[in-house]
Amino acid sequence: MSTLPIVKLPDPVLRKVSDPVERVDAELTKLADDMLETMYDAPGVGLAAVQVGILKRLIVLDVSEDDEPNPLVLFNPEILSYGNETRMHEEGCLSIPETHVEIERPSTLVVGYIDREGKPQEMKAEGLLATAVQHEIDHLNGKLIIDYLSRLKRDIVIRKFKKLARGHEIRAVYCQPPRRSGRGMAERPSPVHARANALGLDVRTPRTLKESEEQHAFEALDTDAAVVIAYGLILPKPVLAAPRHGCFNVHASALPRWRGAAPIHRAIMAGDTETAVMVMRMEEGLDTGPVCMTDPVPIGPDVTTGDLHDTLAERGARLIVKALAALEEGTLDCVPQPTTGVTYAAKIAKAESRIDFARTAIEVHNHVRGLSPFPGAWFEATPPNGAPERIKVLRTERIDGSGKPGEALDDRLAIACGKGAVRLVEVQRAGKRAMTGQDFLRGFAVPRGASTTRVVPEEVYGATVSVEEGVRVFRPLPSDRLVIVNPHGQTDIDVEVKELTVTAPGTVRR
Repeated sequence: MSTLPIVKLPDPVLRKVSDPVERVDAELTKLADDMLETMYDAPGVGLAAVQVGILKRLIVLDVSEDDEPNPLVLFNPEILSYGNETRMHEEGCLSIPETHVEIERPSTLVVGYIDREGKPQEMKAEGLLATAVQHEIDHLNGKLIIDYLSRLKRDIVIRKFKKLARGHEIRAVYCQPPRRSGRGMAERPSPVHARANALGLDVRTPRTLKESEEQHAFEALDTDAAVVIAYGLILPKPVLAAPRHGCFNVHASALPRWRGAAPIHRAIMAGDTETAVMVMRMEEGLDTGPVCMTDPVPIGPDVTTGDLHDTLAERGARLIVKALAALEEGTLDCVPQPTTGVTYAAKIAKAESRIDFARTAIEVHNHVRGLSPFPGAWFEATPPNGAPERIKVLRTERIDGSGKPGEALDDRLAIACGKGAVRLVEVQRAGKRAMTGQDFLRGFAVPRGASTTRVVPEEVYGATVSVEEGVRVFRPLPSDRLVIVNPHGQTDIDVEVKELTVTAPGTVRR
């Protein structure tokens, strides 16, 4: 689960009426889980899908007052009846921070809804739960707590939040073209694309910016600055030069360490204990531009790429706003990057995803969390009377233990490594949801002594290969392709390997 950005007043999407849910599917249940995580993180007792920019009739609630959570997920909620009694309650709203309104509502009600399994249900709600249900259903109908205020007080609140939201004029939003995904392989816009559409912004989705026509269109926007975040297309020199003050990139590493496509993955896989989010003025080189602002971020020993991504995304959003304000004031100071300590975060190759239990426990642990949740580190295991399956590992913990690498040391997913051992805490079978190791074992036995995977060898084939000192060449089973790993742990398959051919074990020929 991940936290989502909460839409705040005066965003116009909060005034839109949400659409009914036609069918509860995996995508919507994942949204519900993310909404619960967002609600708990805020913290709050309820959240409607429109508050995270999704116009679907979905609300999540948890009004429990003890340490034991009681999450509720309601699709297409509809109040069927009200009780006779009412109560006054001071209500706040995650979309209108620091604002509280006394509202009189019925103290009991019956609400009909569709549950996570797609089945119709009815529930009696009273007290705080009844208030929360009514509050969130108001959201689905485009109604806010400030609508219960007098017109004068409502206008004061709106003016306050408009002033807070006042920022920069956005001339256009550039996104990757919609991709085909999900059931039916329908074209789906990216979350940024969908959000920009909801805000009524001009969205452009060129497949390339190398053509002069697209470059002229970008230049015609006549912008002061451009903000680039995980765009995925190379910006040619004419595009970089078009804005008066340049293009600014939010980069997820402590530059010059981890320049390139996968800085978060590589930092965790390397065991780094600190990273940063930076605002950089872009140049033609790969992440070589001067750094304008930095926000250091520690990396905990069990933090995954998904965890760190969410933290850096939130901090990066605040940092770029701060940088643009400094740019407007003429106080933004951009400093050239150091020439030492440069490393490159190469794109994650498929061959890297397989877990090599011959490595030390700390290396396996870092490998798993660095690839979690995407693309996911994996191993092969064979269930009783079944065919081998690929099991994705999302979280591990380091434990004491020793044995043959890849061997199960107990019946609770303790796996021996080259040095030490790890326990598989969260895993995912193909086509299934992520689950705890304990839940996994209920349907897939891995007894003590079982071999969980074929160990990836690190046999050196490179006697005749001219490479810099420290490069290893090995072949991940069962592929006959070669993988080249340089001393910094970066993997290159598609460039170098095209020039290499395996002629026999122990021999590599150009």
